This record gives sequence, C-alpha cells and structure tokens, in this order.
Amino acid sequence: MTVTPLKMLVVGAGDRGRTYASFAKTYPDQLRIVGVAEPNPANRDFFAKEHALPTEAQWPDWREALAARPAADAVAICTPDALHLDPALAFLDAGYHLLLEKPMARSWNECRRLDEKVRQTRRLVLVGHVLRYTNYFSKLKQLIAGGEIGDVVSIQHLEPVAYMHAAHSFCRGNWGNTKRSTPMILQKCCHDFDQFVWWLGKRCLRVSSFGGLRHFRPENRPAGAADRCLDCPAAVERDCPFSARKIYLERDTYRYPFVDRTDDGMAAMLRDSPYGRCVYACDNDAVDHQIVNLLFEGGVTVSHLMESYTYTGGRQTKVFGTRGEIIGDGRKLQIHHFSNRTTSVWDSVLEAGPSGSGHGGGDFGIVRELIRQLREGSPADHLAAFEMSLESHKIAFAAEASRLALGEVQIL
Repeated sequence: MTVTPLKMLVVGAGDRGRTYASFAKTYPDQLRIVGVAEPNPANRDFFAKEHALPTEAQWPDWREALAARPAADAVAICTPDALHLDPALAFLDAGYHLLLEKPMARSWNECRRLDEKVRQTRRLVLVGHVLRYTNYFSKLKQLIAGGEIGDVVSIQHLEPVAYMHAAHSFCRGNWGNTKRSTPMILQKCCHDFDQFVWWLGKRCLRVSSFGGLRHFRPENRPAGAADRCLDCPAAVERDCPFSARKIYLERDTYRYPFVDRTDDGMAAMLRDSPYGRCVYACDNDAVDHQIVNLLFEGGVTVSHLMESYTYTGGRQTKVFGTRGEIIGDGRKLQIHHFSNRTTSVWDSVLEAGPSGSGHGGGDFGIVRELIRQLREGSPADHLAAFEMSLESHKIAFAAEASRLALGEVQIL
C-alpha cells in the first residue's frame, strides 16, 4: 500500500530547521518539505535549493507563510529561542501540528499559555527533546522501567558541554546573552530534565541550584589580547584554548551551523560575525557551570551537573538502584547486579536501529515519531507527550529561580 508522505513547513532555516528537513531528502517517501519561512536571504535560498521549493513556497516571515495557508500537515518551528511562542500559538490556531524546537518558550508563563492552546486545539506538539529517540537513552529507559536494578534510589548525571561548544554557543553564539535567548540551564539542560522525568515516570517536587559565570569574563582576558581573534598577537592567540582561529579555521567541528563552510567563508565569518570575538570581550552572561539537585516523588533524588570546562561532550550517568547500578558514558551501559555480582555491558554502536543523524540518531528519530503519531496516535497521546516536555521546563525554570535566589524552590 502506498503511503502519502507527511507534508511539513519549516519556520527557521538555521541549523535545526535544516537538520529536521534533511529527513525528507533521506526518506522522501515519508516526508516532503512544502515551504520555508526564513528572514535571512542566504539561509532561505540555500534551504529552498536543497528542497527544490518554488518561489511561491518561500517567505521571509512566518506571518506571510501563515497567511498563505500552505498545504502542510505539520510545521517545524526552529526560530531563535525568543521567537518560539508567537508562531507556535498562531499555527496551532490555524490547525497545524507542530515540531517545536526546545525550549518551547522563554518563561513559565509563556509555557502555560502554550499548554492552554495545546489543550484547546488538541493538536500534536512534539518538543525537540531528541534524546528520547536515541538507541542509547531508550535502552536506559527500558532498563530502569523494567526493574533491572530494582527500585531507583538516586541518579548522578553529568552534562559535559565541552570547552569549544561552550565558547561557540554559550559565549560567542546565540545563547551567550540570556536577555536575547534563554537561561543556559533551560536551553541546554531541559534535555536532561526531560530524561529524568521520562526514566522515572515521576514528578519533581523540589529543586535547589547553584552556579554562575566563572571564566568568560573581561577580568580574565590575557594581556595584549585583541577584541577579535584574527587580530590577536600570535603569541597570545596560540596559547588561548578558545581561539576562534583554532575552533573554526583549523578544525571543522563547528562549521556545521554555517551555510558557507569553506576556509574563505569561515575567515569572512570570523572577521564580521560574533563568532570571531574574543571570549573575554563578548556581551555574554550565560552561566558556564551549574549544579541542580532534584527531589522526585517517592523520595528519588537526582544530582545534575552542567559543566562547560570539559575536553569532550557526551552525557555521563550513574543510576543507583536497590538491586544494582547502571553506569553510562553516552555510548555504553554497564549494568552491575548485586544479587550475583555480575556485570553486563550494552554497547549502542553494536545495536541495530535508526542512525544517520545527529544527537545519536535522535534528530531523525523525533521526525519519525512525529510521522508515527500523526498516522497512528490519538489526541490523548498527543497531550501526554507535551505534558512530559512541560514538566522538564518547569524543572528548568525552578532551577534558575533557585540559582538566582540561592535557595530551594518547591514546584508542586
């Protein structure tokens, strides 16, 4: 039986919009991109060519796209964090389902407005918590829910941001200034809070948090450093771990968000864009480290550390149960059993399953889930998925409130 591909409009043709849309190029029988709304002409043109979109299916503003009422089943909203709410509400009112990049909104009040709209319209809103749809985290969920280590007593979790990613995204980049975006604990760690809620199937009751901006500050600027890395004296620039020349010109790890990834394109970007700035001469205020302690229903405790100054990324987790312990490094899970003192190892690389996309396959995994739910799910399923994402945001906002107040927050 032939199945018609799901039709999707993409609002925001930056890295996340391009990533989700690339599913359609790999699986054209499942997804078709029918339009793009993007204010940046270069990004819009690049995206339109990638998906062979005619001029009438391209708009510089999401409001123009909405007015055109494109024949789409779902809309992927991948605008900057501060611009998620308005298009989300408008497209829900117009009857579309959403793939909404996280965080869903900038404040808890905005999240509640969105929640009311979801309940009113009964549309599906999948928030971009892509880690749920990876082999690795799905296996961890399965082990916990299946009682492999008995009842969970506590969890210790590390989100190692990695020093280059911290400099790229949370100092120079889109999320360095919280007034223009969102707090780092929300932007980066609502993924992790979503995992805790999902693994445990419980609500969080109390939160305490501490952290701040320790290093990316003007007083830590090396003597003689220039405002931009390309202008910095060689002796200073070569000794700096966060040199933009090193990160973008001498490596290609962080070229992925940019349309022109050539050496010349990167050099031009470093001369003119925020990404060429000295990390000690930015307008950043995002924290570079934060610890969050959580109390869940049933007395389960979770300790979560977000740390910028790590060599590599890859979340690390320890789950402590009454009958065993699970230790995960982002790829492998070691399961230690108390009763017979044995250890088994599960390696995600050796497991069959969807791959070929970022976040361990989760970027394509969430698109698959969107398609599956729209074909097979019910309005009750739609609401359940959104409510879990809402809980993770509640934790993030409570954590930030606690950090700022230096006290505990009750979130019943």
